Amino acid sequence: MKKSLELLCVILILGSVLISCNQNKKSNKVFVKGGTFEMGAVDTNTSHIPYCEMPIHKVTVSDFYIGKYEVTVGEFKKFIDATGYITDAEKADSCYVWDEGWKKKQGITWEYDTFGNKISSSDYNHPVFNVSWFDAKAYCEWVGGRLPTEAEWEYAARGGIKSKA
Repeated sequence: MKKSLELLCVILILGSVLISCNQNKKSNKVFVKGGTFEMGAVDTNTSHIPYCEMPIHKVTVSDFYIGKYEVTVGEFKKFIDATGYITDAEKADSCYVWDEGWKKKQGITWEYDTFGNKISSSDYNHPVFNVSWFDAKAYCEWVGGRLPTEAEWEYAARGGIKSKA
């Protein structure tokens, strides 16, 4: 279990887990018209691309809404305070930080940045980091939304059907 929590921290940090929920609040979301796109890695240097990103393949997504902005530390703190939720990093008492490479460091949670520095309350408007997929999912459910699928997120990040792989 501990190994899987460590892996989640690494995966989500490397994946820039900037939570973006499909929320019910109209002012905090944008409509994305569905379509078909080529999903996957476009780089021909495959030595650094995860196997699951290849080969490029066509994916169709339906219309969906996605959060206009990343979830901030302050928003995530409201969730923690209201629910008493304990994140996976807190359960593992560690997460990974960037120090000339990803290194495991004890005591790192959502209250820290990617370098392992404690976030001051004046920076609570910055995106939250060091949360697992499970933490992000719990937050999105709490606000009445859901996490976008990997395909939805990539489609939105690429600009919808106007993008080319």
